[in-house]
Amino acid sequence: MSWLKKSEPFEKFCAVAFVFLATLSCLATAQSLTLTLGLEILPSWLTFIFAFILVFMLYALTSYLLVQIVNSLNDNYAAEKNIKLPQRRSTFIGSLLGVILLWLVCSMPTNTHSMLHMKVAKEVANAELDIQREVFVGKLDLTDRDIIENFQKDSSDLCSRIDVKRGKFAQEVTHQGRPGLGDSAKVILHEIEILCKEPAGSYFITTGYQNTPPNTIVEIFDREIVKLCKKRVDKLRVDRDNFIMNRAKDREKLNELISNIDNTKSGLEDGTISVKKARKTIDNGYSFNSEYEQEILDKVEILINKEIGHNPRNVQKYVRYRSDRLYSVFNVWGDFFSGKLPKTFDMPYWILWALILDIAAFIFSTIAFRGKTKKTKF
Repeated sequence: MSWLKKSEPFEKFCAVAFVFLATLSCLATAQSLTLTLGLEILPSWLTFIFAFILVFMLYALTSYLLVQIVNSLNDNYAAEKNIKLPQRRSTFIGSLLGVILLWLVCSMPTNTHSMLHMKVAKEVANAELDIQREVFVGKLDLTDRDIIENFQKDSSDLCSRIDVKRGKFAQEVTHQGRPGLGDSAKVILHEIEILCKEPAGSYFITTGYQNTPPNTIVEIFDREIVKLCKKRVDKLRVDRDNFIMNRAKDREKLNELISNIDNTKSGLEDGTISVKKARKTIDNGYSFNSEYEQEILDKVEILINKEIGHNPRNVQKYVRYRSDRLYSVFNVWGDFFSGKLPKTFDMPYWILWALILDIAAFIFSTIAFRGKTKKTKF
């Protein structure tokens, strides 16, 4: 109450403006944390309330530290309060570090993430649903002949790629400068394992060949490579036969998935379905069949090394951004710094707005609550 009596009208206006802008900033940060954490043990609204309370307390602390910085630089205020220079310096350094930690690490990144999510979440979900629908419709249209032809093509491509690596392995083992089963040769064997969908290092035994002649090593592993290739082709053949046998059941499930996608897209358009519910449809599409999942991901991600397969570290860029990554503030910023985030998202624009929001709030806070001296005028 004493502050209200002593403050000038402009200071009161600044205080109201600060509370308004701070509330907006905290709402955005709380929303970002709620999306990122995704705690299923609590209702989302309860998680949001807890996050908002925590964030508002941290925001108020940031504002207080900014006021402390301004006061530590004010010679008149320090003289009236009899604050010595060493104390002013320690206050300035400690407060500045606190502001950097609380604002640049917490508030600004989450605000940017929240604004971006609000703008593009529906677009991202729709694009991902469209790709899944395209793959599922393509699977429905497949004939038995198409399936057999695809198997033959995939098997031929696999054997050709393995043959290339067999040749590289033989060259490496018999290399005059580094003969034998060295690290480079072992890497090629691991690549063959990955091509055949075996965990790297799980199939070939690469120990105990120190005194074995290079040509003998090539003969031994050549036989093993052929066996592994045949094992993978046999697995593809079994998958093909099972797929043909189970087509009736698969067609029923595919029709169901396509219907759910269509209903979800309509619901997103008219606002009856949230992006959060749409994600459940997207997750169901990915989890239905591992082969279909890989085909969907081939249309979503461009890989650095196709032989390693789909994982976030092996993604060069996203043709269509994934909704599960959009929900995480860490993934969004990581993809932005690595150049994977689509340029159409206009990330710098949302960073600018997040900066403006917080900077304006902090300026109003500093004016309203800074330490006053007898010379302070408005």
